[in-house]
Amino acid sequence: MSHPKRGTFSSSLVLTAFLTAAVVPAIVAIVTAAAGGDVTLTVSVASVLLIVTGVAGFRLIARENNSVPEQPQVNHELRDLSPEFLTSYPTVDDIILLIARDGTIVSANEGASAAYGYSKHELEKMNIRDIRAPESLGDLEKQMAAIADQGRMRFETSHRRRDGKTFPVETSSRFIEVEGQRYFLAIIRDITDRKNAEQRLTRVRDGFLSFGADPVKNINALVELCGRMMGGTSALYSRLDGELLCVIGHWNMPPHFKEEDVAEGHLCFDLIKRGREDLMVLRDLPSSHYFHSDPNVKTYGLKTYIGHAVRFGQEKIGSLCVVFQRDVNPTDEDRKLLGILAAAIGIEENRRHKEQALKESEDRYRHLVEFSPDAIAVHIGGRFVFVNRAGITLIGAKDPSELIGKPILDIVHPDYHDVVRLRLREQSGGSPGQPFIEEKFVRLDGTPVDVEVASTPIMYQGKQATLVVARDLRDRKQAQEELIKLRKAVESSGEIIFTTDTDGTFTFVNPEFTRVYGYSAEEVVGKVTPRILKGGTLDQSSYEYFWEALLLRRVHKGELTNRTKDGRLITVEGSASPIMGDADSIVGFLAIQRDVSERKRVEDALRQSEASYRELFNSVEDAIYIQDRDGNFLDVNQGAVNMYGYPRDFFVGKNPVDLGAPGMNDLERTMEAVRRTFAGEPQRFEWWGRRKNGEIFPKEVRLNRSMYLGQEVVVALAQDITERRASVQRLTESEEKFRTLSEQSPNMIYINKGGKVVYVNQRCVELMGYSKQEFYAPGFSFLSLITPEHVSIVKKNLARHMAGEEIEPYEYVLLTKDRQRIVGIHTTKLINFEGGGAILGIVTDVTQSRLAELELRKLHQAVEQSPSAIVITDTEGRIEYVNRKFTEVTGFTAGEAIGRNPNILKSGHTPSEEYAKLWETVLSGKEWRGEFRNKKKNGELFWELASISPIRDSSGTITHLLAVKEDITERKALEQQLWQAQKMESIGTLASGIAHDFNNILGIIVGYASLLDQKQNDPVRRSAYLEAIVKAVERGAGLVRQILTFARKSDFTLEKVNVNSLIEELLKMLGETFPRTVTITMQLEAALPLLAVDRTQLHQALLNLCVNARDAMGERGSLTLSTRLVEGSDLALRFAGAAGRSFVEVAVSDTGSGIDDITKSRIFEPFFTTKEVGKGTGLGLSVV
Repeated sequence: MSHPKRGTFSSSLVLTAFLTAAVVPAIVAIVTAAAGGDVTLTVSVASVLLIVTGVAGFRLIARENNSVPEQPQVNHELRDLSPEFLTSYPTVDDIILLIARDGTIVSANEGASAAYGYSKHELEKMNIRDIRAPESLGDLEKQMAAIADQGRMRFETSHRRRDGKTFPVETSSRFIEVEGQRYFLAIIRDITDRKNAEQRLTRVRDGFLSFGADPVKNINALVELCGRMMGGTSALYSRLDGELLCVIGHWNMPPHFKEEDVAEGHLCFDLIKRGREDLMVLRDLPSSHYFHSDPNVKTYGLKTYIGHAVRFGQEKIGSLCVVFQRDVNPTDEDRKLLGILAAAIGIEENRRHKEQALKESEDRYRHLVEFSPDAIAVHIGGRFVFVNRAGITLIGAKDPSELIGKPILDIVHPDYHDVVRLRLREQSGGSPGQPFIEEKFVRLDGTPVDVEVASTPIMYQGKQATLVVARDLRDRKQAQEELIKLRKAVESSGEIIFTTDTDGTFTFVNPEFTRVYGYSAEEVVGKVTPRILKGGTLDQSSYEYFWEALLLRRVHKGELTNRTKDGRLITVEGSASPIMGDADSIVGFLAIQRDVSERKRVEDALRQSEASYRELFNSVEDAIYIQDRDGNFLDVNQGAVNMYGYPRDFFVGKNPVDLGAPGMNDLERTMEAVRRTFAGEPQRFEWWGRRKNGEIFPKEVRLNRSMYLGQEVVVALAQDITERRASVQRLTESEEKFRTLSEQSPNMIYINKGGKVVYVNQRCVELMGYSKQEFYAPGFSFLSLITPEHVSIVKKNLARHMAGEEIEPYEYVLLTKDRQRIVGIHTTKLINFEGGGAILGIVTDVTQSRLAELELRKLHQAVEQSPSAIVITDTEGRIEYVNRKFTEVTGFTAGEAIGRNPNILKSGHTPSEEYAKLWETVLSGKEWRGEFRNKKKNGELFWELASISPIRDSSGTITHLLAVKEDITERKALEQQLWQAQKMESIGTLASGIAHDFNNILGIIVGYASLLDQKQNDPVRRSAYLEAIVKAVERGAGLVRQILTFARKSDFTLEKVNVNSLIEELLKMLGETFPRTVTITMQLEAALPLLAVDRTQLHQALLNLCVNARDAMGERGSLTLSTRLVEGSDLALRFAGAAGRSFVEVAVSDTGSGIDDITKSRIFEPFFTTKEVGKGTGLGLSVV
């Protein structure tokens, strides 16, 4: 079909465009031709389309007349557009195309140009097929035919941009007529976002449909779905459990991520506990305070956090979050998705909670029935349908099948048949439950048994049934008899046994209680409670937990530290439980204890011994294995780990065969060696091993019998002899090569032929001190080089060599020419030398190694027995070693401390700035000295004087930190007492001056008050007198305030203090109390930094110095207080660790007579004074 030429229309064409969604005037383009000729328009159809781009719709009307259509006619044309077409009219971003029937694009709007990447001009030269996606071309012809046939059509397809990328579109097309030609008018909308949203919803729906029965698996699936759909780095669901934040579900988390951590400071914690809204979005995390409070932000380089609270009912219990290592601004769809998935997790949490509660309820009731001590049975129509374990046991059956289906009367004694039949009739007649009555049952073996029986009607599996409960009365009678026996047993028991009533008052104590605690029964029974035994090591909350457990009918087991009558602390182990009455109520409490003080002491010693053993065990470079009688490994040291390349836990339970080279070892001979070792014969042999990487290697194994955790074991010491074997093999290849290598060898090498030394290398000459001529001298004996205690074993091994036996390397001591001892490992071999048999020996000098091992043992003992607490940590602060003194001082055992941070002792009394200075000092390679106020395991506060220094390796790198600490709590207490005593003495010393000053003040007040009466008619003088009185009163009030400020006793409290301001305040008070003949001046350096000190103590120290100066000057003199900033390098000689820091110096000087050298050496001694009796305490300078 042809179409009009672009930009050309007939002279009578009237083009009218109407806006359909807004009330605006119609836009009419009217071109009237001159006298019947054609006119070429300067506008195209595309130009007309551009007029209405971005509005609700448009309509083209072509008419062949010379007038504008009237409004009714326009409305008629407008009504031709269907509602369906009107609702599809474009937005500003929609694509509008006018397409000819052959697919040629006649006109396009700016939206089309933006969408496809072509200019309007380029588009108007293209065919619709050029912008359709290849996979959608097959539908094009059908769609165009359908539009031409039906007049309009809406469908979805895919289009292609200039860069080749395809995108989904929704097309609303109408078949219209312009100037007698038919066109397709297409309004096209990019639906990429909608498709993406649909895909998201589909993935969410599929995720929900894939849920199983396990809520935890479902939660993990939801977390993974959330992380993947939002394109996050990681995603996790965390639940708040008390003070801990526990990760329940996670996706794409790093391998070492902590799944449980202290909640405070974490992003998720703040969302759960502090967030006002359920959604929290935080960007630029490195600039937020979470960079420091939440360790994950810094550790994993997080930049964006998007989290949503998970609720259980109305309570926030957790958070679902997605984190990013890039900056992300979430879309509204992201926020909605997160909310949907968080709600789904809340539903799963609710389901998990209900399922768990239901299961616990079912298990509880099943357990109650199944394990009830009473026999419980259910019968329907007089026949058993259920019997519990106690019932089966009572009747003497082996399993329920022997009773199920049988008549109930089969187990009732004939004497009680009538009674039971009567109760059955009453039960079936609607009678309620029958109370307990005594009957007799007949067991399956025919023996009668006395019982008491009760019954009640129930529904069982949808049928009316009877529940029967039977109690064996034999137990009650036996219990009464046993009670008498039990009383006697309790009285003679070696355990501590006592009971109390519900108020805790003693009701019974046995003789062992009296023997251990020292209290007689007369002293405690009915009079006191067990509180008299409290050792004071537990806080109140522990006792509250203890009583809560008892009141909940639980048995409480554990250890306590109690106090005896004579004040000794002992450790007891035992249990406490409620005593239940007949009505299932608590009537009292029973405690059973034993004194384990001695055992605890032994256990502590064993733990310390184990720690020492483990350190020594792992310090040996050779491999050590501990094996049972079957050869299985029970434990190995670090040397074995290094030798094979496997982790330690791989070895446990394995056998040497598992680590041996296949086919290269004599397994029977090896097991025989193990048996001989258990028989008391140490063994030595070679073994071929296979490392984790597959490498085959030889090792020398020595076996010895020992004890390990109470059982007899074999301890195997293995040495990798790969290099040694290679050396021996090379030595045997060529005598010439042997001599060349021998002379250059770091080991001593010799040849012994018939007891004579026929060859030594240069190393023998250097170490032994003999020349080669002396070695080779005719009278020189090889045995003269050996210590007497080893001569016999050497002779024995020489004989075995000469008999053709191979001798494994062994150790003995050589004597040098100057009688020094050399410990050597001797590898010997029988060789042919100058036509005869001789012994070739290679000696590895291990003297220094043995001495080093000895020194290491000494050092370890010294550290363990040190009077100071010693702690070794890595550079991150993780504890790797503590000595015994640390445990004694803090209460933390080595096992509790190792692997944790020293902040387990942190009390909160030491400022964070001090810790920062500590780390800055030690990590810079310097020693830090200072004091801590720490907290022991039991909560007790104590003072420590600590010296912390870096430990460096051979390259100078800091690898660990060493802390040597001393408990100075008692010294601090004495200092506090001295400080308070001196404060009181100072106040007393000032009292006379204050009294004198107050007398002067009162004299002024009294004098002027009397003058007031005399000057009744002189207002001016009366006013002056009143002003003088007011000033005197204000002066007295100021003096009182100054005294009260520092006179109160307080604990040591650090705060930021301006030293200059404090001195100025002090001098105001001194000016009021010191004699006017004493001149007080200040020389204060400006802009001093604030100091973290105890304001009261600094005030007291300066006051003591000033009072001491006043007393030294007598009636008159000059007192000067000065401050200045000094560098630590100037103080380094007097104070270790001062270098690199700045200090404030405060000086107090006076014009007194001075102090002689003898007195000066004692001025800081407590109670030393040169004043007359009653004039001073001697505490002033000692407090300073």
